[in-house]
Amino acid sequence: MRVYKRKTERGLFSREAMLEGVRLVLDQGQKIKPTARELGLNYKTLGRYVALKRNSINIDNKQFGYSKVYKRILNDEQEQMLADYLIQASRIYYGLTKIEFRTLTFEFAKINNIPTPTSWKKNQMASKDWVYQFFNRHPEFSLRTPEPTSLA
Repeated sequence: MRVYKRKTERGLFSREAMLEGVRLVLDQGQKIKPTARELGLNYKTLGRYVALKRNSINIDNKQFGYSKVYKRILNDEQEQMLADYLIQASRIYYGLTKIEFRTLTFEFAKINNIPTPTSWKKNQMASKDWVYQFFNRHPEFSLRTPEPTSLA
């Protein structure tokens, strides 16, 4: 399973600190660099948000920094449809490899007009990371190389 571990603290700042920094610079006339240093912000980032606010762009509802919320490509109902298909395929002894499952997922998304990442379109299959996350969300499944079976 792939688990990303941050290597830096870049982009980690509180929303309140950024809004406070913008307020101090615009309302109280403080300089950007000392204000950023005082609040523990990057001065370039603070300057970018100050410029947005100066141009009358509302930053109160804006997403600040990096978030750990990942955008889901398929919703729960669509994933359940894929899960049901996997169960049905296994009942009739039709095993799917990971590559076949990734291709099936991409085709499912394409047929249902679900927006997919560009890497999916380029490779014509779902990404490995998406498949790992799918199996984390559905621990009852595991994909293995299918073994040949006979009716005899």
